[in-house]
Amino acid sequence: MNNVKPRATTTSSLTHLNSEAASDQATVLGYLSPTTVSNCLKPFQTVRSRGMELVGIKVNSNLMKLPLTVFRYFILTLTLLTLAISLSCFICFNVSVVQMTNLSSSPYYNESQLDPSYYSSLDIPLHDRRFDLSNFERAWIYAAPFLGACVFAVPVAWMMSVIGTRYTQILVGILSSVVTVITPWTLSGLPVWLFVIIRTFQGAALANLYPVIGVVVARWSPASEKGFFLSTLTGYLQISCIIAMPLAGALVQYLNWPIVFYVHGVVAFLMYVLWFIFFTDHPKDNMFLSKTELGIIQHKKGVPTPVQRVSIWRILSTPSVLAVFVAVFGNFMTFNFANTFFPSYLNSLFGFSSLDAALIVTLVLLLQFIVKIVTGLITDRLTGTSDEVKIKWCNSIAFCGTALFLSVASIVPPKWNHPVAIVAISLPYVLLGANGGGFPRSAMLISGQEAPTVMALFQVVLCTSFLISSLTVPVIVPDSTFDEWKHVFVLYVVLLLSTNAIFVAFGSAAPATFGQKKNLIVP
Repeated sequence: MNNVKPRATTTSSLTHLNSEAASDQATVLGYLSPTTVSNCLKPFQTVRSRGMELVGIKVNSNLMKLPLTVFRYFILTLTLLTLAISLSCFICFNVSVVQMTNLSSSPYYNESQLDPSYYSSLDIPLHDRRFDLSNFERAWIYAAPFLGACVFAVPVAWMMSVIGTRYTQILVGILSSVVTVITPWTLSGLPVWLFVIIRTFQGAALANLYPVIGVVVARWSPASEKGFFLSTLTGYLQISCIIAMPLAGALVQYLNWPIVFYVHGVVAFLMYVLWFIFFTDHPKDNMFLSKTELGIIQHKKGVPTPVQRVSIWRILSTPSVLAVFVAVFGNFMTFNFANTFFPSYLNSLFGFSSLDAALIVTLVLLLQFIVKIVTGLITDRLTGTSDEVKIKWCNSIAFCGTALFLSVASIVPPKWNHPVAIVAISLPYVLLGANGGGFPRSAMLISGQEAPTVMALFQVVLCTSFLISSLTVPVIVPDSTFDEWKHVFVLYVVLLLSTNAIFVAFGSAAPATFGQKKNLIVP
C-alpha cells in the first residue's frame, strides 16, 4: 500500500464532504442564513471554550497535539459513556420503581390505612412518598422514552444535517438531563398521564444514539478497527445498565429514591459537556489529535465523490436493509427484558432486594459486553473469511444460542432451584452479546454514503421494538408469576429464530445498490 499523506488526503476528502453537507443544509434550510445559525450556536461555543479553560487549556494558544496515537480511543470511550448515560437516565427508573411502589417501605406505612393514594400525598416528604401504579400506568411510563425517540427521530436527524452531530448531541443531552432531574417532582405532583408526556422528551436523546455511532465509526475509526469500534459503541446498552442498575440500587437502599434521578441527571449533564469539549464531527478539526494519528485514521479511506441523495423508499425497499431491520426488531424485543423487566423479575420471583437484583443484572450485562467486544475483535482479525459469512455466523450464534437457553429458562421454575433458575435466565443474555458481529456490522457494510439515514432508521426500529415490548409484556404478566413469564420467554424464542432465519436468507455484507457509488464506512 502506498504511503499515506494525512493532510493532503484529509483535506481533499473533507472538501467533498463539506460541499455535500453545505448542499444538504441549503436544501433543508433555504430560508435560514449562516449568520443566524452561527449566532444560535455561540452560547455552546462559549461553553466549550470555558470548559477547556477550566481543565487548563488556553483556547487561543497553539496547542500541542497529543504525541501518542491513542486519542481516538479516548473519543471512543467518551462516546460510549455518553451514549450509555443517555440510556441510564431512564433505566434508573426501572430499579427505583421497586421501592417507589412498595407502600410498606414508607415510614408512614400503616396497615389500617387502606387508601393507597395516602402514601403519595404532598403532605409527606418527597423521599418518603410511595405510588400505587397500575400495570397500565407502568407500561406507559416504561414506554414513554421509546415513544419519544420515534417522535423525535425526524427532528433530530434534521438537526444533525443542519448543525452537525456535536451540537445536536449537546442540545438533546441537556433536555434529557433536565427531564431526569425533575422526575421525582413531576411524578409526585402531576397526573400520571402528564408525567408520561414529560418523560417522552427523554426520547430526544435516544433518537440520536445510533446516528452518533455511525458518525464515530465512519470518521474516527481506521479501516482495520471498524469492527472493534462498532461492537464497543453498540455496547452502550450493556454499559448503561451496568452504570444505572447498581448505582440506582445502592442509592435507593442506602439513601432514598429521588436522589437516584438527581445523580443521574447531573452526571449526564457533565458527560455531555465533556463530550462537547473533546469531540469534533471531523478528526481533522480536532486540536487534540496528532498528525500521525490522523494519518492512521485516514489510511485506506478513499476520497469520496459527491453523490445524489437516495430516496428513503429506495432504502426501505432493499432486501438486505429490511433483513437488518427485522433482526433489529427481534434482538431488541428480547433485550428489553434485561434493561426493563429483569430487576422486577428477580424481585418478584426470587425475593431479591433492589440492590441485589441490580447487581445480578449488572454482572449479566457486563459479561454480555465482554462477549460483544471479543466478537468485534475476532471478526476484525478473521481476514481470510468473507464478511457475509462472519455476520451471519455471529448473528446465528447470538440469536439461536439465546433462543436455546431461553427455552431452558422457561422450564426451570425458581421454586425448583434458585441458582439453576438464575443461571438459566442469565446465560441467554450473556450469549446475546455475540450479535455485535452480526446485524449491526451488516448495517454499516451495506449502507455506504447513506449510513446516516440507515442508522437513523435503525434507531427508529430499535425504539419501536422497545416501545412494543414495554407495552405488551406488562399485559402478559399482570401478576408477575413464573407461569406468565413462560409465555414471554416462548415469544422471545419464536422471535429470535424467525428473525434470524430472515436475516440469514436476505442479509448481506456487500454495499446495497444505493451505496455502491462510494462506501464511506468500509473501504
